[in-house]
Amino acid sequence: MTLSAKVDPAKVAAAWEAGILEWKLDSNQEECNRLWHQTRKLARISVCNMARQIGKSYWLLVLASEYALQNPGCQIKYAAQTAKQVRKILRPHMRDIYRDCPEHLRPRFHSQDGEYRWPNGSTMTVAGCDRDNAETLRGQHADLCIVDEGGALADLSYVVLDILLPQTINTRGCIIIASTPAPTPGHSFKEFSQRAEEEGTYLERDIYCNPRISDDEIAEMRRAVGGEDSTTWKREFLVQHVTDEASAVPPEAEELFLRK
Repeated sequence: MTLSAKVDPAKVAAAWEAGILEWKLDSNQEECNRLWHQTRKLARISVCNMARQIGKSYWLLVLASEYALQNPGCQIKYAAQTAKQVRKILRPHMRDIYRDCPEHLRPRFHSQDGEYRWPNGSTMTVAGCDRDNAETLRGQHADLCIVDEGGALADLSYVVLDILLPQTINTRGCIIIASTPAPTPGHSFKEFSQRAEEEGTYLERDIYCNPRISDDEIAEMRRAVGGEDSTTWKREFLVQHVTDEASAVPPEAEELFLRK
């Protein structure tokens, strides 16, 4: 995904020095970046409702890197779904993003603390939220908090409201919750989405916004998951908050329940 091979090395170095990394993003990710910067001060929490394979985690890490480079000494918290996601997705993305970064600007990952540390004093604590690992994200303050795949966290409200939000009180920090909708609309990700939409900090990106996927590939995927009426297509690719067919209550069962 990195575009540095097409850019003059001197311009690449200058961009890194300035902490400007949007040139690493595709057109959709760049638009997401621009919209977030425009709306971030409207409310403390922003929500990005995004389709699968749209490059969400890569964009979030570029955004975090820009923030770390431009704000020396800042503290960033990055909540992932699982420790495996940190190991298999986030760390490889960071290696890709920093492949052409000048050595004196590169962060170092300290595995014992689960923390990226930049030479300018900025830090980013990264943790999966499985097995109570989210508790490692606690701290005195945070300037930017990111929750990746929040719709997959059983305790999303606890992670956001109990662990992360108090850390932004004195810093006036921001929280970004980015995810595909949860399998059930009863998940708190839908509540966060509705509140963000009311406050003007809601961003929605379905599969058609992805410039790296052709119309033919989209049509093939739509057929593979059961067509336009399937809940998988509506939820995972059109980012609609719908109930999974496998867990939905049959109409006759619901009617019986209402009679009681």
